[in-house]
Amino acid sequence: MEAVAKVPTKRLTVVEKLDKFDLYLNNFLATMAGISLFSMMILIVGNSIIRKFYVPFIGTVEVVGWLAALTTAFAVGHTQRHKGHVVLDILMEKCPLKIQAVVNIIVNLINIVFFTVVFYCLFLYSLNIKESDLVSESLAIAYYPFVTMLSIGFFGLLFALVVDLIKDLKKGDSE
Repeated sequence: MEAVAKVPTKRLTVVEKLDKFDLYLNNFLATMAGISLFSMMILIVGNSIIRKFYVPFIGTVEVVGWLAALTTAFAVGHTQRHKGHVVLDILMEKCPLKIQAVVNIIVNLINIVFFTVVFYCLFLYSLNIKESDLVSESLAIAYYPFVTMLSIGFFGLLFALVVDLIKDLKKGDSE
């Protein structure tokens, strides 16, 4: 019988667990954004081709609008995670690192408050339109699943912002 050397496993901290969940959540949402974008492209190209030979698909504009909204909402968290949003740092790069860190935390807090309101209002709006049985004009499809998915996309952004804030605060503690 051979002795197997046990490799000590490193326990993840809470911040690392949150970061890992954020990675999985926003990668999943980014995949959904890609599927939505691909579906939108297939629908537009298919509609253009079929228009030459037959009647175009009904409700194409509605569906493309929904898919465009979903593509955007599902991609913002992934973009935040990879720091892909536009940052104007011409003035900030001249400031000391401590001031940059404080401003970054303040901006992050403002973003968290704003996108919490966006997420919450979208979710409440989806519940409201579900109760009112609101449907689309051309295809008579219920709107509330799309609005709920939009709120989930903004939750991904909100979660990424919270994880960024925790990392920034933790980085500030260690310095």
